[in-house]
Amino acid sequence: MIDNIRESVNPGEPPDSEYTRSVSISRGKETVVVMFLGPRLDQRTAPSFLGAVSQVLDRWPEMGLVLDLGRVLDMDNDGLTAIIRIFKRILSNRRSLLICGVNARLQELFRITMLDQTLGTHYQPGQSLH
Repeated sequence: MIDNIRESVNPGEPPDSEYTRSVSISRGKETVVVMFLGPRLDQRTAPSFLGAVSQVLDRWPEMGLVLDLGRVLDMDNDGLTAIIRIFKRILSNRRSLLICGVNARLQELFRITMLDQTLGTHYQPGQSLH
């Protein structure tokens, strides 16, 4: 584990509130694993998640990225948009990406929105790394 980031999304909220952004970042030889530890990836948490992933991509530009969503129980449009923005950035820089740990509820959301087809081989539902 090289980094643990835990901070409140809104300055007025305590760090352990419902909308706390908690991201675990660990680096291997060729990949960086980012695990979102909060239960919801939504309008309030997606911007900070996207910011954390952007910092990882800037810090280790040569490494592949694994997004482990194993602890995410629910996601809204903003969460989906964050995933798509990360996917586009990864593809434009010809880096590897794997999205894993997606639960059955989110798998259905990915299927309905056709995000599972868009992600293709970059998507391995149900296989969390942690």
